[in-house]
Amino acid sequence: MCKMVSIVVVCWNALEYTKVTLESLFNTVKGSYNLIIINNGSNDDTRFFLNSIILPNNINKSEIIHNNTNLGIGPAYNQGYNISKTLNSKYTVFCNNDLLFSKGWLEKLVELMEHDSNIAMANSIRPSANDIHPQGISTIDKLKEIAYFDINSEIEAFTGFNIDEFDIFCDNICRINKNISGDVREVKFPDSLSSCLCIVRNSSLRKYGYFADISFGNKYGGEDIDMCWSLMKDGYKCVVDNSCYIHHFRGKSMASNSSNVKKSLAESNLFLYNKWKNDIDDYIYRNNISILNLESHGEQWLIYNIFNNLK
Repeated sequence: MCKMVSIVVVCWNALEYTKVTLESLFNTVKGSYNLIIINNGSNDDTRFFLNSIILPNNINKSEIIHNNTNLGIGPAYNQGYNISKTLNSKYTVFCNNDLLFSKGWLEKLVELMEHDSNIAMANSIRPSANDIHPQGISTIDKLKEIAYFDINSEIEAFTGFNIDEFDIFCDNICRINKNISGDVREVKFPDSLSSCLCIVRNSSLRKYGYFADISFGNKYGGEDIDMCWSLMKDGYKCVVDNSCYIHHFRGKSMASNSSNVKKSLAESNLFLYNKWKNDIDDYIYRNNISILNLESHGEQWLIYNIFNNLK
């Protein structure tokens, strides 16, 4: 069933998280799939680890690319997407290297895409402003309030379970979000999806020839927002599948590389705003929104963050 899927994992140092991501991926996907790993200029032991990794038997075709320098997340995703096209994959799954997957996640996302051909892009529930934690707050607020020191302590503090009981939490959070917004939550502009983990219908990208606008260059973030908005403008649906949860440890590559996240976000958000200025300004005007009073949550969260990070 999953032969139609190519999974692209982009790594940039943070080897401890890469190991967890790949181990979790191998343990939770049982069907056949293609695997494309992009080592995006890592200078730790990532190259050695990837060259020595033993892949499970259910991987149909695999390719590992080692970039000598970091090209940026967008160009690296485009590398993976181009390989996915040559493999005639129907779908491409884009992944960061700091994820913990739940059982059956890929089968659920593929089933969702197969059920509705107008869905171009989908996320699972994840730490975000619009997904709800069992404690009744947003998952991103929960992540901000916890104290943790490593992978296991983050999972325990966030879920209330140890990492071996992760799927119990996943079942709970899925049930809660289904009760709130149904099996599927469709996002509308200016909300968007994230490419930390997303599945994309390759045919919906045909007119662009890429996943990430090459104009973003090696900027951090924004390429996923741009493509999500573009797909919605084309008439496609972009949705969150409330039947599965995937934990995103958020920004571990940036942190491990001592990157200036705020500066990078400011650059990408400035580019994003300039590209979508007419749509953003029209949305603000039609909804009589005061920039000074934008809430940091809800459907205006993204615009709030764009303006907040332009400084």
